[in-house]
Amino acid sequence: QVHSQLCKIFQKDFSLIELFRYPTISSLAEFICLFNTSESSDFHHTDDRSKQLEEGKTRIKQFLKISKAVK
Repeated sequence: QVHSQLCKIFQKDFSLIELFRYPTISSLAEFICLFNTSESSDFHHTDDRSKQLEEGKTRIKQFLKISKAVK
């Protein structure tokens, strides 16, 4: 419902993934502002948030690998 309302209000086709990529209201608001002003088609690929998420995944995988080795 949130996704549907955002698309309707801003008249943009936001990806549902964006709601998970930007989980807080402030981060989602910042994304929407950038999305509205960005004219670059590769905006998502250069996004700092995507980089942070990938780094976080890597750290979690390393932690899990170490955790399994300790057991």
